[in-house]
Amino acid sequence: MGLKLCLYDWDGTIADNEYALSEAVSEICAQYGLIISGDEVFLKYSGYGSEEKFKLIAQSLNKTLEPKHISEM
Repeated sequence: MGLKLCLYDWDGTIADNEYALSEAVSEICAQYGLIISGDEVFLKYSGYGSEEKFKLIAQSLNKTLEPKHISEM
């Protein structure tokens, strides 16, 4: 019986895309008036899920996001 399927965990194992994701988060935040650099997103919010990350960024900037905006982000 030969190999039928092989799975790779690329994200964070073979390829580390966290910094690129942080830059994208920074750009998305800017569209909603949340000005934060990709570096700051990377240093402070790596490891959080997307919704939690956006909520925490808004809180750190003393801003409020509507739930519909969070789901759009």
